[in-house]
Amino acid sequence: MWAEFFNLTIPPAIAVAGVGYLIKSLIEKSLRRHEERAKEQAAAQLEGIKSELQALRTREQILFSTLQPRRAEKISEFALALSEYMDAVRYIVKAHPLDKPEEVENRRVETYEAVRASLKTVWLLLPLPLARRARKLVLDSVDYTVEARLEYGLMESNERYAGVARKKLDEIWERYKADIFRRHEAIEQEFRNLLGVEAVTELPGQPTAKTKSE
Repeated sequence: MWAEFFNLTIPPAIAVAGVGYLIKSLIEKSLRRHEERAKEQAAAQLEGIKSELQALRTREQILFSTLQPRRAEKISEFALALSEYMDAVRYIVKAHPLDKPEEVENRRVETYEAVRASLKTVWLLLPLPLARRARKLVLDSVDYTVEARLEYGLMESNERYAGVARKKLDEIWERYKADIFRRHEAIEQEFRNLLGVEAVTELPGQPTAKTKSE
């Protein structure tokens, strides 16, 4: 009866169009619901990723805060060992004649071994270029002590050579100041930068740089 009614009241073309519209509406609603669920799932996944990243950052911050004091401590220890060694080298290169040469050399050897040991412990904690410069500074300074001690030995063994030896020692000292001293000064400043210490332009035992007002 209903089929006859529809056949009588609704033309076939309109009936087909109505059915098509209904199917289209159902499909669109289904797609919207699927899209909404996909968005909700994506949002949930994104929140999960954000939470994981935040947890990772927190762990890194905890690790960093734990390592930083230790790193600063090791860098400070190495900077002190390097400074003590350079003091021993500077005394040999600068002083004429040497007072108690055996004690002076023992002090140099002692501080040399100490700075080498300290460099091993701090090597991975320093920027690689800085670590390499510090190691080369220590090795190059040995050449100055060898050269200076040779002149001291010649001066002590031959009085006639004393004047020449003193002049050569003065030349060694001037080269040392222009080379080793300046490089050490630059390295110490890099240590201060790493440790967040205010810049200082002179080393212990050296004349303080005058300000413009002076």
